[in-house]
Amino acid sequence: MMQGRLTPEIERFGEPWPVLNAGDPRSLLFLVHASTPLEESLVREWIELCKPDLQIEYSTAIMSGPRGSVPEHGGLADTLQTDGSTIVVPLHVAWRLPQVEKPRMRQLFFGDPREPNRWKQTRILANKPELIALVAAKPASIDDLLARHKSQESETGVEAFASFVVRQAILSLERAERGVSGMRHKMPRFVRETLTAGKSFRQAIESVGDGEDVKGGNSLAQADEYLKEMVSVPRSFFVDFSTRFFRYMYTRGYEEKLVYSKPELDKVRRLIRQHPVVFCFTHKSHVDAGALICLLHENGFPMLHTFGGINMAFLGLGSLLRRSGVIFIRRSFQNNPVYKMCLRLYIAYLLEKHFPLAWAIEGTRSRTGKLMPPKLGILKYVVEAAREVNSGNLHVIPVSIVYDLIPDVADYVAEQGGQKKTAESLSWFFSYVLGMRKPHGRISLEFGQAVEVESCTDPTEPLVEPDTLDLHKIAFQVCVNVNKVTPITSSSLIAMVLLGAAPQALTYSEVSRELGRLIAWARERNLPMSSDFKEATEARFVSIVESMINMGIITRYDEGPDEIYMISRDQDLLVSYYRNTAIHFCFHNAIIELALLKALDRDSDQLPLQVFWKEAFRLRELLKFEFFYSPAETFREEISEELTRQHVEWSYMIELGNSGINEILGDMRPFFAHSTLRAFFEAYSIVADVLLRSSEKAVGDKKLFLASCLKSGKQAYLQRRISSEESIGGNMFENGLTLVSHLNLVGDTVKAGESHESARLDFARELKDILRRIQLIQTIATTRHYTPHYASVLLNGNE
Repeated sequence: MMQGRLTPEIERFGEPWPVLNAGDPRSLLFLVHASTPLEESLVREWIELCKPDLQIEYSTAIMSGPRGSVPEHGGLADTLQTDGSTIVVPLHVAWRLPQVEKPRMRQLFFGDPREPNRWKQTRILANKPELIALVAAKPASIDDLLARHKSQESETGVEAFASFVVRQAILSLERAERGVSGMRHKMPRFVRETLTAGKSFRQAIESVGDGEDVKGGNSLAQADEYLKEMVSVPRSFFVDFSTRFFRYMYTRGYEEKLVYSKPELDKVRRLIRQHPVVFCFTHKSHVDAGALICLLHENGFPMLHTFGGINMAFLGLGSLLRRSGVIFIRRSFQNNPVYKMCLRLYIAYLLEKHFPLAWAIEGTRSRTGKLMPPKLGILKYVVEAAREVNSGNLHVIPVSIVYDLIPDVADYVAEQGGQKKTAESLSWFFSYVLGMRKPHGRISLEFGQAVEVESCTDPTEPLVEPDTLDLHKIAFQVCVNVNKVTPITSSSLIAMVLLGAAPQALTYSEVSRELGRLIAWARERNLPMSSDFKEATEARFVSIVESMINMGIITRYDEGPDEIYMISRDQDLLVSYYRNTAIHFCFHNAIIELALLKALDRDSDQLPLQVFWKEAFRLRELLKFEFFYSPAETFREEISEELTRQHVEWSYMIELGNSGINEILGDMRPFFAHSTLRAFFEAYSIVADVLLRSSEKAVGDKKLFLASCLKSGKQAYLQRRISSEESIGGNMFENGLTLVSHLNLVGDTVKAGESHESARLDFARELKDILRRIQLIQTIATTRHYTPHYASVLLNGNE
C-alpha cells in the first residue's frame, strides 16, 4: 500500500474509528463500499492512518459494485455470524464535482463524473485530490441491526440479513455524504427491495390480492412488477441533469430568474424539516413541475418526487424522468386492488422518510385559465398513506404557478372548440420545446398557507371512496389557498380591459385609464400582484402588450389619428384565458353589480334589500361549478365588506330604493360583470336553448349534447346573439350541463307542480334577464358622465 496518498486536500467526513468508552465492545467490522481497487485501498489507508493506540480487534468486509445498485457482498453473511456486540462501521469514498461544473449532455453517455472509472480516479487523485472525500457513517452493533431486520422484514435467513445490512450501510453512508452533496441530493435508495422484503408489505398485498391478482397471477410477484413500473430510481447526476434541462426548457420562452418570495420559501423549508410535506401546484403548462423542481433544487431542498401519467414514460424521456424523481402511474387502475395497494405503500414509505411529493391538484392542465375542480385520486392515496405509517401531521402546501403568457393556450382553445388533444410522444415533446422561442415574460411561484391534514380529517374514519367529505374539505381548502396567493398579472388586467370593451377598440389612453383603475382597485384591497406592479414602469406593461401582439392575440392599429388596441379576430377565447387567471378576485364585485340592478328592477311590492340578497345568492348558486367560494355566511360577510368599501351606509342606501341604489352604482368604478361573467352566462344560455330543443334521450348522451352545444354556439355567434367566441367552450358547456342537472332540469326529478319544459323555459328566461343586466353594466361602464338615475333609465329602455 502506497503511503502519503491521503493528502490534506482530501476531506474527511466523520472518523473511521468510533470513540469507545470503558466497557464498550472491542471488536469492529469495517464495511467498505468500493467500486474500484483504488477506492478500497484509500479507505484501508484511512483506517490504518487513524487507528487508535488501543487493543481493538477489527476486520474488513468489502461491498463491491457501482453506485446506485445493490453491491455484491460475498462472504458477508458468514462474517456477520460473530459476536453480536461487534460494531459495524460503513465507509466509502465520495467523488465531488468542481463547483463550477454542471452536468452536460455528453455525460449521459460517458458517465457521471461523481462516479469515475478507475482510470479517472487515478487522475483525480494525482491532479485534483480536493475532489475526493472520505466518508464514515454512523456505526451500529450487529445485535441492533439484527433486531431491526427481524422487526421489519419477513425473510430471516443469514443471506437476507446480510442483504439488509448492506442496504442499511449504503443508506447510512448517503446520509453522511450529504455534507458533500447537500440536502438537494437526499433521495431514496433500494425502495423496491426494501418494500418487497418488508413484513407489512407482504401482509398488505396478500390481504387485498388473496394470493391472486385480477389477471390471475401470484399477487406478490405481480406487486413486484408494479413496483418496477412505478418506483422512481433517482440518481444524483440525473437529478442535476434534469434540473438543468428543465431550466433550459423554460428559459427558451421565459426569463431565467424565477419570481418567488424568499420568506415564504423559508417557511416551506421549516415545514419540510418538521413534517411530511406534499406540494399541490396549479397546472397551466408543461413546464409547471419543471419550474417548481428548479426553484427547490436551486435553494437546496430535498429532491422532489412528482407524479406523472404513464403516457409520458415514452422512450428516452421516460428513463430520464424516472431517474430524476418522477413516479409514473397508470391512468386507470380502479379494478386492480394489488396495484392500488402498491401505490399506497410506496407513498407511505416516501412520507415516512420525509421525501416531499408533488402533483397537479387539478389533475390536468387548465383549459380555461381558472383553477379547475380538484382531482381526489392521488390525494386519497397520500392521506391514507400518511395514516398508514403514522408519519406525523401531513402538510399540503398549495403552489400557484403563474405565467405572463403561455404558449400552450392556443392548443387549449382548439380543444375547447372540439379538436382532439395531441397525443404525447418524443417527437411531440421536442416540437414543444423547440416551439418555445418567442418571449413570454416571467414565471412566478407563490406558496399558499399549508393545509394540515389532521385538522381536516377524522383519523378513526376510513377513506373508503375518493369523494368522501374529508377529502373534499382538504382539496377545497387547498384550492381556496391557491387562489388567495395567485397574483394578478399585467396580462390578466390587459385581457380584462379589452374583453370588457369588445368588440370596441380602445385608444392607448383609454387602456391606460382602465388599467389604472384596476390597479388602484387591487391595491386598495391588498390583493396579491405580480412583480410587474412593484416595478410599476410603463415600459414593462408595453413589453407585455408587445408580446401579446407578437403572439397574434392583440391587434394594434396605428394608421389613424389615434393608436388603438383590440382583441384580434377569433382570439376572444384565448384572451379570456389570461383574464380568467385573476377572475376569482372580481367575483364578489360582479355579483354585487348584477344584484343591485335586480333590486333596481324589482316589482313594486318587493323590498329592495331582500331582492338584492336573494339575487346575490342565486347568482352564487348558478356559478357554483365555476368558482371556489366561501360558505353561505362567510359569503354574505364578504359581500357586505366589499359594499362597505363602496359606500359605508350601503344597506340603508339599498333600503331607500332606486335613489340609493343609483347613488351606489354612480360611485362604483371599475365595473366587472360585463368583463368577467358574460361568457359563462352566454354559454349557459346556449345550454338552456339546446335543452329546450332536445329530447330526454339526446340530453342523456353527454357527448352528443355537448357537440350540439358547440354547433349552436357557433351559430349564435355568427348571428351575433352572443357577444364573442369566448362563450363557445367545451368546458363551460360541460359545467352548464352539470348545472342543469343540479337544478333538476334533466332526469326524473322536477319541481312540484312544474314540467321539465316549463322549468327549462323559466331557466332560459332567467339567463336572458341576467345577460340583459350584464349588457347594462357594460353600457354604464363605458359612459363617461354617469347621471344619478342613469341605470334606472337604461332598465326602462329609455336611453
